[in-house]
Amino acid sequence: MIVLNVLLWVLAAILALLLLILLLMLPSVRIRVSMRGGEIKASAHYLIFFYRLHPRPEKPEKKPKKPKPAPEPEEPEPPPEKADKPSLPEMWKQYKPLLRSAKAAMRYLCKRVVIYKVRARVKVAGPDAHAAALRYASAASLVAALTQVLGWAFTLRRADIQLVPDFIHEQSEYDIAFRVRIRPIYALIMGVRLLIVYLTTARRRKKTRKGGKQYERAASH
Repeated sequence: MIVLNVLLWVLAAILALLLLILLLMLPSVRIRVSMRGGEIKASAHYLIFFYRLHPRPEKPEKKPKKPKPAPEPEEPEPPPEKADKPSLPEMWKQYKPLLRSAKAAMRYLCKRVVIYKVRARVKVAGPDAHAAALRYASAASLVAALTQVLGWAFTLRRADIQLVPDFIHEQSEYDIAFRVRIRPIYALIMGVRLLIVYLTTARRRKKTRKGGKQYERAASH
């Protein structure tokens, strides 16, 4: 009977682990953003779950809490002794591998962020034809630079962007929509990498401090 219970617990643990791996690897966290006529909508989706990012749902008003009586003043405790802090060059030398790994991990994670289904319809207008033409040229340069930066930092799929100069109206109009997705497994991998580097750095720092204290004791004797 005990062996059967142990086997059932092991089987349940294996199934739970497989389910966790499946949830982390297969589905992606998706964010949908749309901007039209000054109105911005954003929502996050994962499997069947949905969360509105903007505009946020209105929260019910909370009842005012009764003021608590002021606590009696306590006697001040003596300040603890301050430990010797390492100098700035020492801290930079100790945490340099961690910062380098954080930069690489962030680069790894950003390249796994996929921006797709980018669609933009923008009518660039101005108070007169000359101003509309200048705004149109500025908007075209901005879009070209923005797509280059997004393509370098993230994974940008094919974007459908249309800029149209409008010499009739004075107010510009825009209709922009795009989606963002990332698999949670990539964030987990990045977190594990940073945790390993942090623990390694902390261990080296502890050894360095221990060696310095032993050297000071030997020198004093």
